[in-house]
Amino acid sequence: MGSGAKAGGPNYVRQLGTWLWDPTVGWEAAPASDARWWEGHFSREHDPSGLFCESNVFRYRPLDGAAARVGVEAGEEETERMLVAGRR
Repeated sequence: MGSGAKAGGPNYVRQLGTWLWDPTVGWEAAPASDARWWEGHFSREHDPSGLFCESNVFRYRPLDGAAARVGVEAGEEETERMLVAGRR
C-alpha cells in the first residue's frame, strides 16, 4: 500500500527509508498489531501540528477497494503481509 504522504506531513519521512522485517517477531503477530494501531491511532482524527492559529486535522479513511502491485522480487510472505495490512 502506498503512503500517499504529503511533503512535510507526519508520514513524509517514512517513505524515504527502508523497512526491514524483524524475523524474531513472526508474521502471525502482524494482524493483531495492525488492529491495535488502527484502533489506537489511525481510526481517530488528530491534529499532529497543534497550531493555535489553524486546524490541520489528520484522518485516515478506509477504501472500498484498492489495487496491489507486487514486484517480482517480493516473496509470498511479504505479499501476504501487504494484503493483510491493506484489508485492515
